Amino acid sequence: MRVLAAIGILAILAAIVAAVFFFGGFYRVAANEPDPGAVSWALEKIRDASIARSARFSAPSDLDDVGTVQAGARAFSQRG
Repeated sequence: MRVLAAIGILAILAAIVAAVFFFGGFYRVAANEPDPGAVSWALEKIRDASIARSARFSAPSDLDDVGTVQAGARAFSQRG
């Protein structure tokens, strides 16, 4: 029982430290520095998983058709 309590306390402390790190301004979000390796890996995995989940759906219309693109551009220029 004490082991589970210790694990819970460590999890809470880790969440607090992570919140201070990210929301306290210590993590740089500027694009002028490369991301750390763990962040790059996580972003790649999340992006790939999102694409794999969403890629099974097809586009509602053929977006490579010139007429469709021109009609969309015309509608956008009229409506703003």
